[in-house]
Amino acid sequence: MVSDLLPIAPEAPLCSDFSRELGVKPAGTGLSLDRVIVVETPLPWPKPALKHPRLQPGAQALAGSPVRSRLFAAEPWTEGADVHVELFERRPTGFVRHRWTVADEHELTELVGWIASTPLGQLDASADEVPPTLLVCTQGSHDECCGLHGERLAAELEEKLGDVELRRVSHTGGHRFAPTLLALPGGRMWAYADVALAARVARGAETEADLRHHCRGWLGVPVGMAQVAELAARIHRGTDWPRDPVLERGPECDGGGERWMVGLGEAATVVEVRPGRVVPTIACESPGGLPAKQATEYEWQVVEPAWS
Repeated sequence: MVSDLLPIAPEAPLCSDFSRELGVKPAGTGLSLDRVIVVETPLPWPKPALKHPRLQPGAQALAGSPVRSRLFAAEPWTEGADVHVELFERRPTGFVRHRWTVADEHELTELVGWIASTPLGQLDASADEVPPTLLVCTQGSHDECCGLHGERLAAELEEKLGDVELRRVSHTGGHRFAPTLLALPGGRMWAYADVALAARVARGAETEADLRHHCRGWLGVPVGMAQVAELAARIHRGTDWPRDPVLERGPECDGGGERWMVGLGEAATVVEVRPGRVVPTIACESPGGLPAKQATEYEWQVVEPAWS
């Protein structure tokens, strides 16, 4: 453990406040998914939320799906006894949205089971374009940071970004980066979020600094170095590209790193990604942050030419 970076007892900060102060880089820590399923689920949520009686049967069905999928609880955003379900599915040109209304848990389980067994792009329900949608992790039963910072951000977004669809959802991972959010239709995950960042992301106007310091990764590529390579290429090109870049892993590079070629339309960017600083992930509001775990940041460098 990197004890020289740990807080000194009796200091007991929140883990996300500590990570922000330490400047921990979030790149490479996003989820990797082709389908995001959001289900209205009344509070309280257990830890993990997928143990909720409404969600547990569907979560078990999704575990066997050939499509990378994740089920999220969401605080109800409609009134009435019916259960509303939203599914965001990745396509080459971005995410699309399917919506259903079911009467009870039995119908919900049947619906999620059908989704789990249906190949990507073959759901027979009509798909809609996705309006700017932000999924903010507010699950305080999972981590204090998400409950405190996530709920505070969600309340501010509700007040100040009325043209954005907001969902308060269960744990998205990365509570040490709270408040965290998943932005759709782009499919990027964001750390240390605030209203100004969320507004830029919703408009598709995120800056290079936003990407460098706040982006956890894009859902369309594997977690870790591949997500870092895609992010580095996005920053290097400075322009958007079709949502489905082509990634090819090349020869290993020195220092335990990986070399990736990221195809962006007709252009390609070669990125070397290496392990960087080892940082502690502390326990929230515990003296000295203990018990603590450790995580590794990533560093990247754009190189030329591509390998043959």
